[in-house]
Amino acid sequence: MDTSETYIKMCEKAVEIQKIWNPTFGDWLQDEYISIVTDEELARENKKKNDVWLPRQDQLQEMVGCNPGNWIIWMDKFISDREYFYTLEQTWLAFVMKKKYGKIWNGEDWVVVK
Repeated sequence: MDTSETYIKMCEKAVEIQKIWNPTFGDWLQDEYISIVTDEELARENKKKNDVWLPRQDQLQEMVGCNPGNWIIWMDKFISDREYFYTLEQTWLAFVMKKKYGKIWNGEDWVVVK
């Protein structure tokens, strides 16, 4: 699981992803520390305090239906055209944001592709 500063920042700035988060057992989040949800009710309360959800790779794949054919084609083009991401979580988050919201990561924020 990626708990790097880069991934945390990418997740924090992915407001569309944060809005859909429904805390469940086993979710990773950034509050004061990196934590794993063990109490869903407490996590729902903490969501209001702007904790940042750090989606796992399987959760990101679920968001786009994980069609392996599309992933391979997109990834080939994405890697050749864009900044290299260092983990699969970063890469999958970029894929979700591009496919679902038409945004790319510019190193600081998610921006709409024109």
